Amino acid sequence: MAPIFTGSRFGFGRSAASGPVAFSATGGTKSGPTGGYFFHRFTTPGPSPFTCNKPIPGARFILVAGGGSGAGGYGGGGGGGGVVYSNGTYTINQGDWIVEVGTGGPAPNASYGDGSQGSNSNFYQPGSTYPSPTYLRAIGGGGGGTGAGGGPGGGSSGGAGKSAGGASGAVTASQPTANPGVSGITNAGSAGGAGPATGPGYSHGGGGGAGGVGGSSNNNNVSGAGGVGLGPPTWSWLPSSFGYNGYFAGGGGGSGYSSAAIPGNGAGSPDGTGGQAYKSTAQNGEAGRTNTGGGGGAASTPNPGQPYITAGGAGGSGAMVIAYPDTL
Repeated sequence: MAPIFTGSRFGFGRSAASGPVAFSATGGTKSGPTGGYFFHRFTTPGPSPFTCNKPIPGARFILVAGGGSGAGGYGGGGGGGGVVYSNGTYTINQGDWIVEVGTGGPAPNASYGDGSQGSNSNFYQPGSTYPSPTYLRAIGGGGGGTGAGGGPGGGSSGGAGKSAGGASGAVTASQPTANPGVSGITNAGSAGGAGPATGPGYSHGGGGGAGGVGGSSNNNNVSGAGGVGLGPPTWSWLPSSFGYNGYFAGGGGGSGYSSAAIPGNGAGSPDGTGGQAYKSTAQNGEAGRTNTGGGGGAASTPNPGQPYITAGGAGGSGAMVIAYPDTL
């Protein structure tokens, strides 16, 4: 019997060999290419998915925690949220990830009291545990303090309150020692400013920022400004439309009595992400800027002995930005 020839024996009718699988990533709000990069931006508090079908070597990202709120009545400014970032020295593994964006510390009640710490932001693969190369954390900014020991600690700490004798100490920032053992990333956070060295202690320190310490009150007449955040000098690849002109996580200003005869109040961080403490009559502190992790400004009270009827500004919520080359 003569052999039977079929098209499939000689490759006829077979599909052509598939080429390499194209890179793809989903999650957050995608934009680009801009300046040679695609971007995924996450700004909604809580968990959101991010998925890539291939590893992203040399990834660029910024993870920002929620900022702390300013003190109520009068006191220290809230600290900016801690920041974790990479400028191209970290690899994002292939697969599913979770981005958790932290909320800002809530504004305290309209009374005399410390501000609240912001919530952490996390970036991790399901099943990972912190700390590890696949579980990164930015720590929420500390609340502004009313006492000599400063407010609650955080990624950047809140400004310190009054002290009857000796300068009040600022709480050490916790972000610089976060994510131990993980290479290819940088942690950023700074201490809040100290209160005055002598009584009666009517002025207070500014909250720390991711890029610099909060201003200290070196006398009873001027409260400290919020510490500067981080911005374009640190990450040249980020469009200025992200964050606030490209900046994140500045500290809030510290406050004092707003009577013209006693202290003026501290400005928010110079980059515009941290809230200010107002200099006029009794007034709530300004909130940290949303989706930048800015610290809230402290409340002001008009005169010594007045009832405390003002609240500190809430901290700004955090954010995450992931970027990768458009040539992947």
